[in-house]
Amino acid sequence: MEHLVSIIVPVYKVENVVQRCIKSITAQTYTNIEIIIVDDGSPDGSGAICDSLAQDDSRIKVFHLKNGGVSYARNFGIQNAAGDLLAFVDADDLIMPTYIATLVEMTEKYNADISCCAFRRIFNDADITVYTSNAQTGEKCLSGRDACFELFGSRCTQMVSPWCKLIKKQLVLDNMFPVGRIHEDSAVTFKWFYNSKTVCICDSELYLYYQNPNGIMKSVEDTKNEDRRWAHTLQAEFFDKCGEKALAKLAWRKTLLSLYVDSINHDGRCDDDLAECLKSDKFRKHIFAMDRLKYSSYLLCPKLYKSCRSLLKNTLLR
Repeated sequence: MEHLVSIIVPVYKVENVVQRCIKSITAQTYTNIEIIIVDDGSPDGSGAICDSLAQDDSRIKVFHLKNGGVSYARNFGIQNAAGDLLAFVDADDLIMPTYIATLVEMTEKYNADISCCAFRRIFNDADITVYTSNAQTGEKCLSGRDACFELFGSRCTQMVSPWCKLIKKQLVLDNMFPVGRIHEDSAVTFKWFYNSKTVCICDSELYLYYQNPNGIMKSVEDTKNEDRRWAHTLQAEFFDKCGEKALAKLAWRKTLLSLYVDSINHDGRCDDDLAECLKSDKFRKHIFAMDRLKYSSYLLCPKLYKSCRSLLKNTLLR
């Protein structure tokens, strides 16, 4: 029997782009889908647009909630999904016509718990108009544990997000999104991977990630983001508890790196947090020696450090 795929789309203040998102979903070559649109109390016309689209396609189900945030909306969609496989699409993004078909094919071919594809960043409508997905260039399968190592590697953006994936529903039900948090994806996707037997990844860019200048992450760039540190610490403590020393070390390192990068980009606003972590026993036993030297040097004289860093960067670019 064909898998029923439940595609969950949280909607909030996206009236200018939500129609093209939903149209890209209804145009999937794999047709055994249900599209669960969760209107998260959007104050604009997004909800009405979704209701209108639902009249033209019986696969679309629209739910209107009071505003509770993206995690609340996704969790509601999960709980109301009938499919055994779940996919998440953000309402300002798009998916290529073969997105679901490709991920279902990999799921069946490798009996995968999670199947992932690549994505492409889209900055304006012209990018969308001219973009044609590349042919599938390669596939690989990993154990759930190895997928966690991949999470901390070069494919981190692709791996950490809930989109770009087709996931067995039970994995998600066991680890729902934390309500009221930013970086909610960082708090759950690593658990999905770790609890999987097989994770399959392909190189096809089938998800178009729209760089929305008014998105949630853009709106918090100028605010010290405690949720990022919380999510990274959650990862590290989880792997510590599981006895996964190598993964825990990478997660603790990521926590420090996020504080350092934030301070470099925002005039040292996380300097105190970085210094506190360097003194903490739980960080001291995990931190790499080169990282300790780098961060300690930065904290000793931030202005001089950034000047030298900038000079070195410019020299290498010549």
